[in-house]
Amino acid sequence: MKQYLYVLWPQSRGMLLELSRRLGDEIRVPGARVSLLADCLAAGVENFYRRKGRYHPATWDSNVFLHFFQGVFIRAAAVFACRVQAADGGSWEVESLPYLDWRLEHPGAIEMLWGPPSEAGGQAGRLGRLILGARHYPCAWLVEQLWRRLGDRGHGR
Repeated sequence: MKQYLYVLWPQSRGMLLELSRRLGDEIRVPGARVSLLADCLAAGVENFYRRKGRYHPATWDSNVFLHFFQGVFIRAAAVFACRVQAADGGSWEVESLPYLDWRLEHPGAIEMLWGPPSEAGGQAGRLGRLILGARHYPCAWLVEQLWRRLGDRGHGR
């Protein structure tokens, strides 16, 4: 999957690195055996392969991008229900600093506090905006399609 993304959409490498910075590898949904980062990447691959047979050859390359990142952001949106508390009193939420940056400032023991799950569609779009930031992508129309798939209504504001 990674090879498809890197060859067809080289800018996806930067998106995946930013996702990794934003989520880190310590955050786990209660009861999960793997980190939220690993789980959302697996969800992206699953979403891609579930739809793979339905792709038209003329749109195959854009569908790789759309369905992979749609699966990733929808699953990763669970992070909006998480707050991480550090032993030194600092706390982190997804809309603050990227998690890995925050951890550099707050090493040591942490506690994850989970609230009720949020509405995934709108949260997935919010997370997508955090990951994509203000970067300009060569295929802005494709990013717009991703926003629509995520149910994001605020991308144009």
